[in-house]
Amino acid sequence: MPPAFTEYAHQIAGRSNIVKVFGDHIIKPTSLYEVNSYLKMTPLIADVAPDCCLVMSNGKLQALRPCGFCSDSVNIHVIIQVLNATDAEHFLVMRDVAHGMIKPRILDLKLGTRTHSDFISEEKKRSHIQKSFSTTSSTLGLRLCGAKFYENDGSGKVKISKTEGRTLSDTSFISQMSTFFTICGKQKSLVTKQLFRIKEALEATEAQRFFGSSLLVIVDDHLGHEFLEKTVKVKLIDFSSMARSEPGEPQYVGADRGAIFGVSNLINIISD
Repeated sequence: MPPAFTEYAHQIAGRSNIVKVFGDHIIKPTSLYEVNSYLKMTPLIADVAPDCCLVMSNGKLQALRPCGFCSDSVNIHVIIQVLNATDAEHFLVMRDVAHGMIKPRILDLKLGTRTHSDFISEEKKRSHIQKSFSTTSSTLGLRLCGAKFYENDGSGKVKISKTEGRTLSDTSFISQMSTFFTICGKQKSLVTKQLFRIKEALEATEAQRFFGSSLLVIVDDHLGHEFLEKTVKVKLIDFSSMARSEPGEPQYVGADRGAIFGVSNLINIISD
């Protein structure tokens, strides 16, 4: 791996091996469907998703919302060289949501009452349905897929895996959220504010379903920033399994009530 690239230390869920590039960007290997989801993303959803600068598919690099860094031809050349040397065919080049944070607490919550794509085998669909039915996905529209943070009493680092997340009851899930969100009141208000933005974006988005998407919450325990807003980031992530109601695909009407249900429940849990 070139010096400009390092393993991404803040990944807590997902199958893709994400790498960090030039300090403040990440590269995520993905599917063609997620690449297209970003290319066709509405402005409302793009505003609450991670900033995606470039996409690469089958050797073709395409600018999406490039920042100054991603507009530099030297940087682009290095990125292309590395991507072409891998086995994967599709990539997202995104701003690192956690960049600049000193001591981030990170939470990944699978969103919605349904998590499976329309384009998988019947066997896999049954597995996903059973997984949702037997976990907090069905009752809360949320399932813990990963968490990493330090206890406030200094007792050490807490790591929760997606396997552990599947075992949680509603009560134990809420207890874990209470522990994770042991943060200052202003930060908690910022989390809630950003969740409301995501909820509003979902409510205004017709005919799409965010199956398999997650809420990514990152809060910096280090409060030395000049602006407290920089210590809190909440994003809607992962669009490989979403449904877009395109021609020849299953058609959906209205907003994604399952995803909205999950966001609403998290707002209520944090606010209690």
